[in-house]
Amino acid sequence: MASPIRWFRKHSQFFVVVFGVVLMAIFGLGSIMTSLNPGDFARNAQAENPVVMEWSGGDLTEYDLFGMRQKHFASIGFLENVYKYAVEQNKGEGFPVSAERILPIVRPGENPSNNDLDQRMWDRYLFAQRAKQEGFIVDEAMVYQYIRQFGGETPLSKQNLKELNKEVNNSVQLAGVVRHLQMELLSQQMENMVRGGLAFDTLNQVAVSAISPTEAIELYARANRKIECRVLPISVADEIANVGEPSGSELSDLYEQGKYDFKSYKFDTPGFKQSKMARVQYFAGELETFLQNEMAKVTNEELQAEYDRLVEAEDNLVMQLIPKSKPETTPDTSEESGTEEPESSDDPAPAPGDEAEGETTPEAETTPDGETNESEAEGTGSSGGYTSIGFQEEGEENQESTEETPAESAQPEAIADSEEMAAQEPTEADTSDQESNEATSGDEAGADDAEMKKEDMTDSAAQDDTVDPVIEDEKPKREPKPLAEVADQIKRKLKMFDARKARDEVMDQAEKELRKYQMTVNKWEFAKEREGKEDLEQPPIPDFNAIADKLGILFIETDLLDRSQIVDQPIGKVTRLEFANRQPVQINIGQEIFDTFESTAVYQPAVADNFADGTKYVYWLAEKVEQKIPSFDEAKDSIVTYWKHNKAVEAAMAKAESIAQDLNAGSKLLETEKPDKSVDTGAFSWFSMFGRFSYGTPRGVTEPGDEFMAEAFRLKLNEAGAAANDSRDTVYVVQATNIEAADLTQAGTDYLEQNFFLTSQIPREVMAAKAHYRQEMNYDWLRNYKKAMDVKEGGQ
Repeated sequence: MASPIRWFRKHSQFFVVVFGVVLMAIFGLGSIMTSLNPGDFARNAQAENPVVMEWSGGDLTEYDLFGMRQKHFASIGFLENVYKYAVEQNKGEGFPVSAERILPIVRPGENPSNNDLDQRMWDRYLFAQRAKQEGFIVDEAMVYQYIRQFGGETPLSKQNLKELNKEVNNSVQLAGVVRHLQMELLSQQMENMVRGGLAFDTLNQVAVSAISPTEAIELYARANRKIECRVLPISVADEIANVGEPSGSELSDLYEQGKYDFKSYKFDTPGFKQSKMARVQYFAGELETFLQNEMAKVTNEELQAEYDRLVEAEDNLVMQLIPKSKPETTPDTSEESGTEEPESSDDPAPAPGDEAEGETTPEAETTPDGETNESEAEGTGSSGGYTSIGFQEEGEENQESTEETPAESAQPEAIADSEEMAAQEPTEADTSDQESNEATSGDEAGADDAEMKKEDMTDSAAQDDTVDPVIEDEKPKREPKPLAEVADQIKRKLKMFDARKARDEVMDQAEKELRKYQMTVNKWEFAKEREGKEDLEQPPIPDFNAIADKLGILFIETDLLDRSQIVDQPIGKVTRLEFANRQPVQINIGQEIFDTFESTAVYQPAVADNFADGTKYVYWLAEKVEQKIPSFDEAKDSIVTYWKHNKAVEAAMAKAESIAQDLNAGSKLLETEKPDKSVDTGAFSWFSMFGRFSYGTPRGVTEPGDEFMAEAFRLKLNEAGAAANDSRDTVYVVQATNIEAADLTQAGTDYLEQNFFLTSQIPREVMAAKAHYRQEMNYDWLRNYKKAMDVKEGGQ
């Protein structure tokens, strides 16, 4: 009998291979098998799909919002396809859709970030949930009725709708579209209800222009009625040192109130949520620097040659008008004139219009018969670098001609007028022709008509010949400017193209340097995340200052900034031009940085040409901080700052109210009690009259707002009160010193008679104020609405 061991020996090679494969599977798939643990699945899913919004009825994750966005665009495309199909069935004839359209969350020409789209999507979702709470109902049958309104009279079965949806949507079924439209229509109904009461202006930018007569007259009165005050400012910052420190419970309460909200610049509501922040680095190549470098390369020979070419071409760059001097008059020394030669020929000729009373200029000098001495006038007409043309009306004698000034002679309009007047004046040739024509008999006229016409034309031509040289002298003459005067301008023109080319080459080199480092960083991140090399150190950051010095450009770096702060930086103010549908669109770099925040990697270069000054930029994000809900410890400093600021406002307000009470009790005036520290405001209205809404500008008051205006305009003459400015960094003691009568009846009459009845329009400043106050009401409503819904927006 054969031994079993012998059998194993015979097939040993097979078993080695099998066991080897098993061992490889055990050790190689161990991490995979471990990850199949249900608890790990849940933890990974939670990390990759965080909750981004909570409310009293539930929450939304990133996946939820992504799905809603996908269904939103699918629904818009489906409705458009239904309308297109109906038009085709109607032989290409369009028709108005009776249903109120659902507007896309992306406006024309806009490129919002995913975060912005999520915000808009959950706004609609919350409105839909609120509509359900208010009792609105949108069932499936109502949705199908809504869809069929896009088809007009075209019959549409459910099968038709499925096919139409499949043409434009591969991943969203018709049932999903219908469910999403239920949410959209609920949101729309809720918005319509709110809009009816508040003129609600949401992301759809629905403009509501209705305004009641009472509201219009009140706002008109606020824009026109003026008062004068004297104010005493009390700085809130000066009070902060005296407010002490908050308790732990006060800080905890404030943290819970404000951890889901962003900071308010007024510090009127707690807000500690951390905004997206970025530290931006950039190279700047200033065109002027490159232009100066290129201009320095121009040789004297090149400059002279270009100057000669421009002079020959009479280019405006190098040509100038010949300055015209005043005419010189030469006295008549003949015996007939009866005048004596002046003692000195160096005496200046009188300026036009400066002749002594009773004297005449040579052009207007008359003979004893009262006729103008034309020969003398012609002899002196071009004296002094310009021509004076005198005209004498028929029947007038001894009329002084008015001379043109050099400025007038250089005006084309003046020349044209002179030509027209000269054409209208009768000449000797005209007069003789007229007499000759009257003396000719009818028979002779018939025989000689053609010949006389020729003579008339000849006379006219002769007349033109006598006038044209005079008019020709009136045309402005030009001469070249000195080379030294235009040398820099010629150099700039010669070298502008070369300067732009040199700037672009240098900035391209700077961009290449950055891309090299970006590729190194990408390799490092790949090795760290994919290959598990956690201890691998980040590649050293290049010396960007040294690169900039080598290339002759600037390197600049900002601090960590949020969206509102970056617009104050030079890079944040840069505007570049793009063309959309062949129309130029201005794009602000500061806003674009945050619009593309999620999709932009660190050290990813971007290029921008500032069309305002020609500077070219290569910029990148050196550091990104995502928005998030900070921990209590992370937010503590901001909480303390908020607490102290509000306590300081309370202290400043108490001090101002105490001063106001003292003034009112003793019938005192700020001007006498605090002459050095108080300021006269001058006259001001509640808001301005320049079309766009802005508050009035009382002198000595920074950032006046509604609180200040309401207090100032409620005061009686010499009465004092207290109010903070809009940013709540200063509190003012306010005393009214001059008040216009507050007569709403008169304001209503002025509004109707001077504006509405006269122009049939509501004044622009009234509409601007109405839009401002409605917007403030919207903000208040939204704050209360989010509080009622217990909305808690997460970090993303």
